Amino acid sequence: MTQADMVPLMCGVVYAANVHPAATAQDRATNARRYLVVLLEGLRTRA
Repeated sequence: MTQADMVPLMCGVVYAANVHPAATAQDRATNARRYLVVLLEGLRTRA
């Protein structure tokens, strides 16, 4: 994985958070935070 991979991953988080048209702005923000945590936890280096 390189730094260049982060842009598409972040775009994916934003897209996933906004894909449901009936979601409120608060729902989208909550989903984006949750998806971002999942993404970052998956990238974390384990000792």
